Amino acid sequence: MPPPRGLPTAVPFLHARVVVRSSSAAGFTLIETLIAIALLAGLAAGLAHVVVVAHRAVALGGADAVATRAATQKLEELRSLDWTFDPRTGRRVTDTTADLTQPAPSGRGPGLRASPAGAATLEASLPGYADHLDSSGAWIEAGAGAEPPPGAAYVRRWAVGTHVSNEDLLVLQVAVVDRRVGSGEPQRAVRPHDPGVTWVATLRARR
Repeated sequence: MPPPRGLPTAVPFLHARVVVRSSSAAGFTLIETLIAIALLAGLAAGLAHVVVVAHRAVALGGADAVATRAATQKLEELRSLDWTFDPRTGRRVTDTTADLTQPAPSGRGPGLRASPAGAATLEASLPGYADHLDSSGAWIEAGAGAEPPPGAAYVRRWAVGTHVSNEDLLVLQVAVVDRRVGSGEPQRAVRPHDPGVTWVATLRARR
């Protein structure tokens, strides 16, 4: 399968732990993991389904838990936006106005519009595709400048795009970068294996 448009070719799908998230489930089970493996096999055969790929190398704890919760929360917010077909006309319905950079989403943002430069969104905090959190994971209001606001322990970024082989298959990525780990540079490149980086992604089929 060719890689999603705008995504790095080295996205470690084969080395990631794969799970399927249910809107009513609080955690993951062995059965869900087995189902996820089956779904990935189906995806390879052209039967796309929502699959969450989360790369975590160790048991969650402390900052890892905060970052993972923050990444998952933003992924669920993105998944909640309209990406459907109108049941009466069959036309595509896509949310292109939601602003997810605020605690209470408003209608002044990009919604599920393709993020600028694809995966590069995860390397820079671009307007409409990033926010900041304190050490507990609480949202912090950012100023007008490009610098993180005072007290920001994490920068959370997300990327939106469609799969290269199917325009109705949405690719969502969220990265939470712990600014206290490594260089702490707000614009540093995001790679899933880097210390201080929590990365999650999903494939969402239009329904």
